[in-house]
Amino acid sequence: MPSIKTLKTRLTSLRSIHQIVQAVHKTAASKLQHARARLPAAREMAAEAERLVGVARQSVGAAEHPLVRHRAVRQTGCVVIASEKGLCGEYNATICKSAYSYMREQKNEKIIAVGTSAFDFFLRQNMRIYEKAITVTEKTLYEDAVQIADLVLQMYLTREIDEVYVAYMRFGSTLVHEPRILKILPVYQRTEHSLWYDLVEFEQDADTFLTAAAHIYLSAIIYSALTEALACEQAARMTSMDAASESAAELIEKLNLVYNRTRQSLITQEISEIVAAVSVLQA
Repeated sequence: MPSIKTLKTRLTSLRSIHQIVQAVHKTAASKLQHARARLPAAREMAAEAERLVGVARQSVGAAEHPLVRHRAVRQTGCVVIASEKGLCGEYNATICKSAYSYMREQKNEKIIAVGTSAFDFFLRQNMRIYEKAITVTEKTLYEDAVQIADLVLQMYLTREIDEVYVAYMRFGSTLVHEPRILKILPVYQRTEHSLWYDLVEFEQDADTFLTAAAHIYLSAIIYSALTEALACEQAARMTSMDAASESAAELIEKLNLVYNRTRQSLITQEISEIVAAVSVLQA
């Protein structure tokens, strides 16, 4: 049976861990609220950018634009969005494994890892990775999306990669997250555009517009993916910490019971020894 000192030390450690877990849970819950508030606007911005670029793509002459024209695929690039930190359950493993399974079937894949978790995962798989992990933060999410869009556009136009995908977790609810792999280059129409887009006139022409709008389009798509991923990450972390908190509370309760029984047993033993000593002295 463990000593009183050992049990007390374990209890102190468990209570500290329980407090930390609860703090992480509360922080994740707060960040999840902010991330969910961003989602509708981010989704709408990405959808509108995609529709507008899609309309320009269908205009006369735009089919030969470098961002629209399909070319022989020698190398495929994929932006994989995972988290910078852990404590979020199966979140990182799910998106990384989904991207890995998909990219293994492509030609000469190259991974652009967003987050240390994605970088470390694909490094272990011996896949070709961009030179470093890209770090994003909640406060500079759009600025980070612009930087990633710059990188992707540069790699595509210099023919370092011939098609580009983005892999991320799409937020459905606190408990439902769906891994998605979306093709973003070359530009193509995924959804039907509304009638008012038929009245659009491009200055100077659709080809020039596509060149100017490509960066905005990519930034909007990547920003939306980052926003979805951030919401999923915080939801996964909150759920994981909630389960950890319950487990810690159960362990504390069981260990506290053992501690009280051990303490009671020692007290009973000491009383018995005192009574026995008194009896000997009185004999």
